[in-house]
Amino acid sequence: EVAREPKSPIPNTYLAREYMTRGELDSAGAHVLIALNAAPDYWDANLSAGRLAYRLHQDSAAARLMERAHALAPEEPDPLFFLATMRAAEGRLAVAVTLLSEAEAIDPAQARTRICRGWYLKQLGQSGEADAELKRTLELDPAVSLGNCLATGP
Repeated sequence: EVAREPKSPIPNTYLAREYMTRGELDSAGAHVLIALNAAPDYWDANLSAGRLAYRLHQDSAAARLMERAHALAPEEPDPLFFLATMRAAEGRLAVAVTLLSEAEAIDPAQARTRICRGWYLKQLGQSGEADAELKRTLELDPAVSLGNCLATGP
């Protein structure tokens, strides 16, 4: 796709994410820049830029980009989810739980949101609510993993 349309924001955003998965952050950054230059208001490119900024230890830029992605697409749960995992990695579990509650209101069937919210509630000592959330998670997707929630962040 990128070879056919080298400045298209959607394939460049997806390619950037793939490079991030592989740890090739320079290549990811190049494709995020292409996507943002082509479509500065494309929420997913802003989210990917935020996730990349987080991986590069640029936390304030990461938060701004994730918040912008949420403002651009308030009906999408992903910006809230990744901002929540970032806040949890910073030790701000109560903030993370609030963000995940907002994401859950958007998409109640997203298991990764529920498992993280349950895990963070458990760490905050709110066992009853945590157990209910974790039980609901298993009903939605028994294969979901806590790996989405642990200290690695977005």
